[in-house]
Amino acid sequence: MISLIFYMLGFSIIVLSLLVLTVLNPIHKVAYLCALFLNGAFIFLSLDFYFLGLTYIIVYVGAIAIIFLFVIMMIKLDLSVDSLYEIKPKINTKSYSITNLKSEKPLTKNSWL
Repeated sequence: MISLIFYMLGFSIIVLSLLVLTVLNPIHKVAYLCALFLNGAFIFLSLDFYFLGLTYIIVYVGAIAIIFLFVIMMIKLDLSVDSLYEIKPKINTKSYSITNLKSEKPLTKNSWL
């Protein structure tokens, strides 16, 4: 029975790793990565390595994968079908040159009044 569970978890790890590599949506990638980490932890738990399995869940799923998800959500990716091939974060590209700074009115003694 334990060998059947072990082989099912191993097969699901292979399928999930292929999904992580082939899916275009980055949020789905992180979801598959979390499932992949959980399956790796379940393999450790099925082999009676409880400390390694629980540490795997806490460190990888609880910290690293969730940080990946927060970063993806913070850079505001455009997830439309056309833009998935050109993933570029929306960054403010306003630049200031020395000429712009010199042309502004200088601060004088009573300029705040």
